[in-house]
Amino acid sequence: MAVSERDLRGVDIDQGAVEICKLRLWLSMVADIEDEPQEVEPLPNIDFNIRLGDSLIGFESTEVAVDGQKLLIAERLKEDLEEYRDNVEAYKSAEEDISQLRGELDDLHDKLQTQLNEWFADLPDIKVEDEISKPEEIREIISSSNGDVKLKLKFVDPIDDDLDQELNDLGFRTWKKAANLKLGNRDAMAGKPEEIFEVIPADQLARSFVERGLLEEDIDQLDPFHWVMEFPDAYDAIGDDDRDDASNGFDIVLENPPYVRIESVDEPQRDIYKELHETATGRCDLYVPFIERSFELLSEKGRNSIITSNLFMRTEYGESVDHIGLEEVSAWT
Repeated sequence: MAVSERDLRGVDIDQGAVEICKLRLWLSMVADIEDEPQEVEPLPNIDFNIRLGDSLIGFESTEVAVDGQKLLIAERLKEDLEEYRDNVEAYKSAEEDISQLRGELDDLHDKLQTQLNEWFADLPDIKVEDEISKPEEIREIISSSNGDVKLKLKFVDPIDDDLDQELNDLGFRTWKKAANLKLGNRDAMAGKPEEIFEVIPADQLARSFVERGLLEEDIDQLDPFHWVMEFPDAYDAIGDDDRDDASNGFDIVLENPPYVRIESVDEPQRDIYKELHETATGRCDLYVPFIERSFELLSEKGRNSIITSNLFMRTEYGESVDHIGLEEVSAWT
């Protein structure tokens, strides 16, 4: 029972799976009880051991680069993260005022989540794409974005000299069958979107879309899982002061990733998976970036065990797994 409460942590993107996991843990603890019924202690509270979220999206490290600068999450939010960690422990052992403690804990969780989500949205590598077909759509995207957006055009045939000149006059950078242009509020106010669509023949476009940063509604849809907040005791900069640097992370990671192609994932998750994980290339299976994430979560001396197919080892996208620092991998079939 002590191991389940003290050492086990888990996350799943499905709420039902989270509840089933907690139920199974409770049942396993009940099955191990050998005391007389009147001597049995209450089952531990494991609400904060098994959490809901997307394992592949969110901060798994206490150090990240935001706007070209190193962001030390553990330093910027140290007091709040330590308070959150301590409050979780107090909530687990509380025998009274439980509702009040839970309310305070949820408020602090929301505060931390909001700040981490803002930093996550500012990551330079995080971009999503919106298909567009008319100038009003560009205007709407620009007005709701926090910064400039990039209009990208893909043409059916190579751009001829006349169109290339017109695109260059509008500020586009052009290639054989593509053109890109950065747009902002000033461009929208000056009527640039309408001017662009007057110049570009619609029947020559294979695709037109806008590349932009994350918006608040994107974050709400993504529901990022910030490991450094949800499980702060796994990080030496936040957790137990007795942990050494080699213990920064999880000692053991057990994983049963999904067996689906990345194309089956809806946008913007699919785009962000590919931006965040170097193994998420081509038409890869989703379990490949999960393998990458499992090694990112390990402590220096940690070990992991993954239930997965070994078919990716014979694919082109499987070659990317060789670049994530794996020194020893054993496979069983």
